[in-house]
Amino acid sequence: MGEELVLDMSDSLYTYDITFFTRADFPAFSRRPNCDIPLEVFLTSPSGRTFSEQVYFPTAEPIRSTAFSNDYLAPWRTGCDPIEYGKWSLKIRIGDSEWESHLYGFGAILEKNDKYLEIPKKPSIFAFHKRGISSVGRAFEWHSKGQEFDSPMLHSS
Repeated sequence: MGEELVLDMSDSLYTYDITFFTRADFPAFSRRPNCDIPLEVFLTSPSGRTFSEQVYFPTAEPIRSTAFSNDYLAPWRTGCDPIEYGKWSLKIRIGDSEWESHLYGFGAILEKNDKYLEIPKKPSIFAFHKRGISSVGRAFEWHSKGQEFDSPMLHSS
């Protein structure tokens, strides 16, 4: 997971909340890893200064769970007032190979909060995927009628 997300934290009138999200895919009804996901997070300022830390992404309570996958969402930073305003680069590296083989990718939600007024803003969502995001192809044979195994989400033009 070496892809880079660009977070626009240019506005000095706002603080920012950063939330991470991911989806883990598993064979039907299989055992899920019983630990949090270790992450190395790298945040690079507009002037090129890099800050890094290791964090653990909680997995005890998925926000959505099916027989095949779990969706996770966890806040990383809330109320950030950047030391530099501008476009920051965010990179996330998975520290556990047991989890990495199950993850579709990782993403971040950047929410702007007005420092002076209580005006809600629409969040910006950034994601990188290491593979497609469709469940088509995992259906039982008797489910294969209709669109068959071509995902309209993955193959639309």
